[in-house]
Amino acid sequence: MDAAGVGSWFQVKPGLPTGSCLVLCTGSNRCLVTYGGASALLSTDSLDQEETKAAIKASQFFYCSGYSLIGCFDAVQRLALHASTNRGKVFALNMAATFVCQKYSDCFKSLLPFVDVLFGNTMVHVLELIKTSCN
Repeated sequence: MDAAGVGSWFQVKPGLPTGSCLVLCTGSNRCLVTYGGASALLSTDSLDQEETKAAIKASQFFYCSGYSLIGCFDAVQRLALHASTNRGKVFALNMAATFVCQKYSDCFKSLLPFVDVLFGNTMVHVLELIKTSCN
């Protein structure tokens, strides 16, 4: 990714395990079992570090997974607001899993005005978000 000019910044929580994912595939069906690990303790602290601030300022594209809403909605919101208020920046959001759309529908709805590109695995995700938006 670095060779292509794509940078990644991660918040490290010393002593805590990273997340993991078990994938079971049968034919064209798949099932994921995930463990978020240290991501459950994400915070906005890393966004305030000078190196990260410089990277955010220099970046044109921002991509966040819906799973990030579980760990730290405030960090995702800050990136989305930054992209929307700085001309030429793009914010992309992946809806992740159906349960994330259901449980964090208010977070998704509040971010939608700032999302330039929305990813979902199936129409189920989009329909779930629309359904909860209409309630």
